[in-house]
Amino acid sequence: MKFLNKIFLIGYIGNKPNINSYNKNYIFKFSISTINQNKTIWHNITFFNKNKKIINIIRKGNLIFIEGRINYIKWKNKKGFWIYKTEILCNNLKLLHYKNKKIIYNLIPY
Repeated sequence: MKFLNKIFLIGYIGNKPNINSYNKNYIFKFSISTINQNKTIWHNITFFNKNKKIINIIRKGNLIFIEGRINYIKWKNKKGFWIYKTEILCNNLKLLHYKNKKIIYNLIPY
């Protein structure tokens, strides 16, 4: 039996991304919001890319399409309690709409 871990999200970027670098790759961490039954849900996104210019697309308020997989992380904090985090590891990012501008489509390969 084969298994599949894939997720597709369309949502608005909620914050300015945190950027780190590792082995000539940039790591962008940001959140996007989606709406489910009139409730806003926030998703933590991690996106790896060699091109730092992607920062021009990952801006608060832009509407984007995310394709990726779900990743679960757990660790113990200083007090010994287990901390759990769920994030989306993004494979593809597609800009759907710049905030206050016309709709454009731009596929960003990973």
